[in-house]
Amino acid sequence: METYPDVVRYCHHFVREADEAADLAQEAFSRLYASFHSIHDPARLRSYLFSTARNVCISRLRARQKERSVGEEYERFRALDPGDPPWLREQQYRIVEALIEELPSERERELVKLYYFEGELTTRAGSSSRTAP
Repeated sequence: METYPDVVRYCHHFVREADEAADLAQEAFSRLYASFHSIHDPARLRSYLFSTARNVCISRLRARQKERSVGEEYERFRALDPGDPPWLREQQYRIVEALIEELPSERERELVKLYYFEGELTTRAGSSSRTAP
């Protein structure tokens, strides 16, 4: 039985990217291993694995949606005029920050922060020294 390739193919149906599907399959195996002690019926291990893979993929798709929201709000933040009231810039910054904190994993939060705020973190709600992504 070729389980790993089957799980990668299954994940690929969700995310449509080969590398991401492989990462998600690996995450599914990792989560299954971590919860192995709680599996009551080892005969259903394959079912547990695919159920875990489905959950991992759905979480990733939800994160993608949130990432889009972060991107949209970040663009609103960047579109603010430096002459706009500081409270408005701070409010928009906090919206972006809150959306980032809602992302499901620390890794995703860090990657999004680096992508959007490298160069912004030092200026916070002030004018940006970074070019648009």
